[in-house]
Amino acid sequence: MEQRELISIIDEYIEFMDRKQITKDSYKRILYNYNDYITTLSISNPKRNDVLKYKVEPYVFAADVYSNEQFKAQGGWTWYTGASAWFYRIALVDILGFNLRGNKLYIKPNVAKTWKDYKITYKYHDTVYEIKVLLKQKVNEIIVDNKVNNNNDYIELKNDKKHHVVTVKVGDMNDKV
Repeated sequence: MEQRELISIIDEYIEFMDRKQITKDSYKRILYNYNDYITTLSISNPKRNDVLKYKVEPYVFAADVYSNEQFKAQGGWTWYTGASAWFYRIALVDILGFNLRGNKLYIKPNVAKTWKDYKITYKYHDTVYEIKVLLKQKVNEIIVDNKVNNNNDYIELKNDKKHHVVTVKVGDMNDKV
């Protein structure tokens, strides 16, 4: 399956989920399968033979893979497709759960249960937030600069030109596929 086809399928599932036409579990299964796909395509894990075969950058999406004998299997139109933007959105919002609403940042992960944690560095105007998400914790809790956040639903972002360290503890992950 081509990358853009997979992105299109996931996007359709998201749309159906919004209209409640598929189950939450079905949606999660797609996201976790997509998560495996992301891992294999990750810029930190490019496969040298694939780069040599397709002759395109491992971190962009090819709109075409040529069948012409002269250019067989080579990728093309890599910087012209919008698939990479959708890939980024699905990874950041739908899998990592990074959801920005004004100055409120919600972290609601939909990651595979094999994950233990992950990190996000986010620049909000002139302020940097180093966010570590710890999964399978006993409590749901947000800690900003060593102080427990009064609200465990979101991080209130401030443009104070400082560097903030945030820990998001996510409790029960039993509903993950």
